[in-house]
Amino acid sequence: VRLVRLAYVTLLWPMFKGHASEAIHEVRHKALMAEWDKAMARRKLMDGLREPSRLHESPSAPELHSAIQSESAGPGPHPSNPEEVKLLAQLRSAVDRQIEDLPDYVIMHDIYSYVIRMISGRPARIAVWQKEKEQCDLQNDLEFMTASDTIRAMKPKPPLVYVDDGEIRKLALDSVGGWKNGRYRHLKANRMRLLKKGWVAFMAGRPSPATGARASRERRVGSKDTSRRSSKDR
Repeated sequence: VRLVRLAYVTLLWPMFKGHASEAIHEVRHKALMAEWDKAMARRKLMDGLREPSRLHESPSAPELHSAIQSESAGPGPHPSNPEEVKLLAQLRSAVDRQIEDLPDYVIMHDIYSYVIRMISGRPARIAVWQKEKEQCDLQNDLEFMTASDTIRAMKPKPPLVYVDDGEIRKLALDSVGGWKNGRYRHLKANRMRLLKKGWVAFMAGRPSPATGARASRERRVGSKDTSRRSSKDR
């Protein structure tokens, strides 16, 4: 049963990954816009304190938004000078470090849970489909008795797992929001625990630098003693 669920997870993974990447990009863009506005407000204030006459020469907020959006989206107006371009690159780097990508283990957790809910909800979907089928059959019988050519087509029986782009997108947006708000702290802590256990086991099998140096020195001393004894025997 688990293999079947994992097969469905593999089927839904690319669609979920694409929506999650778009959501992460949107969240980062909003955070970058906020940081850019703060930086420009600080610069405007400092310029006004140094030279009050330049206070009204600073770009307006819509112009700054247009510059940063065009810089991130592609062609169009860009930040007005190299200093602003450098500042924008620094802000983007800081935002990318602050807002991490959705890790694969969170994607696996959410898609697997979604598949389980979908499979467990199939009886309810079949019950709804059965009622619709009965109504459709009744309507077709009435149309047949009245010699009408109108025949209502019935939807196929609900499958065990279906692909709905809208549901996948909604799930991806919810996952990205939860990752940003710390909903998956327990998954991250468990992941770090497992990785730490493997790392400790790996390092336990390797000699420490001091131990390795001492062992190498002992091997050199031992080889010298052996060569001396062999020369005496000769």
